[in-house]
Amino acid sequence: MKMQDMTSSSKIRAAVAEGREISGMVPEAVRDYIRKEHLYT
Repeated sequence: MKMQDMTSSSKIRAAVAEGREISGMVPEAVRDYIRKEHLYT
């Protein structure tokens, strides 16, 4: 993974907390896990 391709965890947490879609920020399996475990909500 290239450094410029990385997304900060803070941006991911904020997006989830605001109800925004995180597809494209994380792999599908990670997105599904975050949803399943209700992380960052």
